[in-house]
Amino acid sequence: MAQEGGKVTRVDNDIRVARLEDMAGEERKGEQELMQFKKIVTRSPISEALPPMVEYSVESSEQASALDEDSADRLWLVVRNLKDAEDRKVDYQIKKFDILKLGRVKFRVKDFKCAAMAQTPEELYEQELKEAKPVITSHDQLQEEENRSSSMTPACRFCWGTESTEEDPCIVPCKCSGSVGFIHFRCLSNWLGTKLQRKESEDLVSMFWKTFECEICKQAYPYLFKTKSQRVYKLVDITLPSAAREAGHYIVMESLPFEKNSSRFIHVMGFSERKTQFSMGRGHESEVRVSDISVSRCHAKIKYDPNGIYIEDNNSKFGTIVLMKDPLVLAKHHTYSFQIGRTVLSFTVRDHYDPRTHYMQRIAQFKELIDKLPESYRGSSDEASGGGSSDEMESVKAGESGDEGGEMEEIENTQDEGQDPNQEAEDEQMDVEYQ
Repeated sequence: MAQEGGKVTRVDNDIRVARLEDMAGEERKGEQELMQFKKIVTRSPISEALPPMVEYSVESSEQASALDEDSADRLWLVVRNLKDAEDRKVDYQIKKFDILKLGRVKFRVKDFKCAAMAQTPEELYEQELKEAKPVITSHDQLQEEENRSSSMTPACRFCWGTESTEEDPCIVPCKCSGSVGFIHFRCLSNWLGTKLQRKESEDLVSMFWKTFECEICKQAYPYLFKTKSQRVYKLVDITLPSAAREAGHYIVMESLPFEKNSSRFIHVMGFSERKTQFSMGRGHESEVRVSDISVSRCHAKIKYDPNGIYIEDNNSKFGTIVLMKDPLVLAKHHTYSFQIGRTVLSFTVRDHYDPRTHYMQRIAQFKELIDKLPESYRGSSDEASGGGSSDEMESVKAGESGDEGGEMEEIENTQDEGQDPNQEAEDEQMDVEYQ
């Protein structure tokens, strides 16, 4: 398997795109790698005579992936710029634990279920284990203190109990330490339950907490956490809508805190034969309300399909983007756009470019459009098409290049052209309320 490609780097405020061979041995002071694009050529294991399989992929660099999710140097996929080989818009297929950003508001996909799940329960559990926040328990603390020849059983700051079991561990869920650091899992869950406001319908359940954080250290509590025994705990019990309980198809999305906003929403959307999509936005007509000025009135749509759950950007002002965590394989002739800060890069995997092939494709498209017109409008179709005969077309095709390997071309590199929802939202004022 042979591999080649390129990378995108940042030096101060300049974005640089180059092939790996062009950048070999060249280093710039302060250069930061943001993303990589790779060409992977795999030879056939059956016979050397068979043509090799060529794939292209894009992924975030290790350096960028280690940054915080709020960093401007993280790599995001732009949903509204996804297009197929025929230049038609394509919806993004949602994966579990994806982070979706509508304007400046982020949502994490906590769970979903559709007819054709691509992952086994074991794989889903491994994903939960990976995403869950690790915490220490009072049992872990006692073991450390015994090693230091001093032991005092930590007590829960809510109930003052010192017991800790596998079903109800006494944990440290925030930055607090000392005597106020430990809380029983069930005590914390019950306390958060007293702050819960719920709005429920047949297809949608929305849960809202004005604050979902520690009152002492102000750190947001995690939805999932795990102990050293590799057991996963969920702080919130999710109630499915009645439609989802019958059909068994749903998606759970959790809002993430930003800036000084410590509130938390969890939306559970249930799909059925009657209800196959939900609209998200700031307007009253949207089914899932997102009360932020950077979010359009009908910003995006969540769609159900037996093969998966998809999100479509509804031509919103600030767009819908998805945080890139895993490598993305680029389909041939499809267009993908990636955002880094306020810079947008677009890539398309194409065959080796031949002007003659491009010209003949345009003529064929034009003839196809003319054939769809009524006969009364076709009087000058031959002259309008440039008079290209079928013999001429065949002669041009005979001289076309036979390179089928494919070539990835950067078709757009716009520096500082992306919109900044945080900046523009501050310039507008609107009174919004959570419903």
